[in-house]
Amino acid sequence: DLETEVLPFLAEQQPPFPIFLQDEHEDIFVPAVDPEWTGDYPHTVVYDAEGNHVTAFGEFHGTERLHQAVAEARLSPSE
Repeated sequence: DLETEVLPFLAEQQPPFPIFLQDEHEDIFVPAVDPEWTGDYPHTVVYDAEGNHVTAFGEFHGTERLHQAVAEARLSPSE
């Protein structure tokens, strides 16, 4: 429940990144998360420490693919 669970959790955790909560305006939400996203679930987006979009994938590829994407995000452009 948004009011009793999600918003209090976010207020307590205060994540240091933008939070997008989908409402009835999917035409705004989906491109804000990832312009390449079709809106299908699940959808994983990985950003680097500077907030740059590194990769995204729209179906679950398992933890190995997720670990690989995070490792890629940690590489600096010079590596």
